[in-house]
Amino acid sequence: MRSDAAVLRHLTGRLDGAAPFYLATCAVVCIDLEWWQEEPHSTTEVGISELTPLSTAFPLPHAANHLENVRVGHVRIKEHAHLLNKFDGAGNPNNFEFGRSKFVALDDAKRLIHETLNRRNVAGQYQPIILIMHDHKSKLVHLKDVMGLGTSLMRNVVKIIDTQDLTLQEKLPIAYQGTGAAQKPKAIRLADLVGWFNLPTDNLHTAGNDAGYTLIAAILLAQKEQPPVTTSMQRPRAVIHGVNIIDVLQHVQNRNRFYTHFPWGSVIFCTKCDSPQHMRKNCFVQVNCKHCSASADLSRRIWAHTHKTEKCVFSPLKQ
Repeated sequence: MRSDAAVLRHLTGRLDGAAPFYLATCAVVCIDLEWWQEEPHSTTEVGISELTPLSTAFPLPHAANHLENVRVGHVRIKEHAHLLNKFDGAGNPNNFEFGRSKFVALDDAKRLIHETLNRRNVAGQYQPIILIMHDHKSKLVHLKDVMGLGTSLMRNVVKIIDTQDLTLQEKLPIAYQGTGAAQKPKAIRLADLVGWFNLPTDNLHTAGNDAGYTLIAAILLAQKEQPPVTTSMQRPRAVIHGVNIIDVLQHVQNRNRFYTHFPWGSVIFCTKCDSPQHMRKNCFVQVNCKHCSASADLSRRIWAHTHKTEKCVFSPLKQ
């Protein structure tokens, strides 16, 4: 097949006679990760979305009949869920738009990722995986170097589709900077890609949301061949044949709210005291950090009662 978009078009009803055989039994999976902005960049969230391909169903406006088969899950790592990024544009891990977040231990999160990419079909054979990512190189490095997931993780991945590369292949004007002879490709932000399709961008950098929007954007991006880049090219219309993309998105989100993506983990966990009985906002447990209590810095002593010693961000953290 000629392009990544051709693979996605084949899986969403625009059949290609030259399609490789593995597409008949593959799973389409998107994985996103969030990690703390400070060293050692501990993993804080994992987002996984998946498309059940309907290759015989021609896409409706906004590929609504395919997007409704997108399933999205979000897990927060118990050991690191108290670590909240503060950089400009950082997401809110408490605001997962596709259902309820699960809290899992780090080892369970690793197992979740491994089992998602290495699973058997009904015949007992490993299922080929098409892996969708945005900026896949940085995330694969994190999976290997920080989470310790080795090369066996990818043994059943038959194709990686990076939405940054996909925007260049499909020649979206927002994937370029400059004009004329000085025009050069750029690494497009997920927010720019999502916004291109008239979708909301106000809570990205939350792993579950990013996984959902990355897969949705990839499907939308592949629905038609884009013409050569021109400065006059406009973004797709939000309403096509009376169907609004926001209504399609809300339908996907509502379907996911009644779907349990992960069989393990807990929806209730306190990031302050580690209790499985309540959330942090309802926590009245008294905790104290011995490091901050003994600090010469008054501001640290004032905040010593807000966290346990092992959760102190001023002490060396485990990955």
